Amino acid sequence: MIPGLQIAGSSIAAKEVGGDFFDYLVPEDNQQISIAVGDVSGKGLRGAMNAVMASGILRIYAEQENNTSSVMSSINKALCQSMEQDMNVTMVIAQFDHAKKQMTLANAGQHAYPLLIRNNSIEPVKAKGMALGMIPNIPYKPTTTDLESGDLLLFMTDGITEPRNADGVMYEESGRMNEVLSSIP
Repeated sequence: MIPGLQIAGSSIAAKEVGGDFFDYLVPEDNQQISIAVGDVSGKGLRGAMNAVMASGILRIYAEQENNTSSVMSSINKALCQSMEQDMNVTMVIAQFDHAKKQMTLANAGQHAYPLLIRNNSIEPVKAKGMALGMIPNIPYKPTTTDLESGDLLLFMTDGITEPRNADGVMYEESGRMNEVLSSIP
C-alpha cells in the first residue's frame, strides 16, 4: 500500500444480502489508491446482484482510466445500458495522491458525503453529481481536498445516516453521529 496511509473498511448488510459495496482500487505502480463506496437502489437479492454488476464495471473502468470524473462517466454510460430503468447506483470515488497530499472526489448522487475529521472538527467533503445508470453522458465534476497528517476520512452510505431513533429522528439529524465522531482521538 501507500506509506503513511492507513485504510480499514467494513460492510454489514441490513438483511442477508444488500446493495451497498466498497472497493479499494490500486494501480500496478502502487502510487495512488482510490476508494469507491456505492449504494444500489433496491434491497435484498435484486440490490445485491446489481451491486455485483456495478462493482465489476467499476473495476474495469478504474483500470482503464486515471481520474475520478472519467471513471464515473464511463461507469454511468455502462450502467445506463445494463440496469433496469427503475434502478440506479449512488457512488463516491476518492483518489488519493500521496505526493501532493490530496484527495480528489467525484460523487454520483451519494448524499452521505464523506466526512473529514481534523482536530475534532467534522466537515463533509461535498461534490455533486447525478446517480449512475439514469441518464447517459452526465459530467461529474470532482473536488480536491488537501490532506494533513492525522486526518481521518469516513466514507459511508445512507445505511449509517438514515436509520432513526425511537423518536423517529435520523441518526445524522439528531446530532448523535457528530457527537460520536468528534470524540475520536
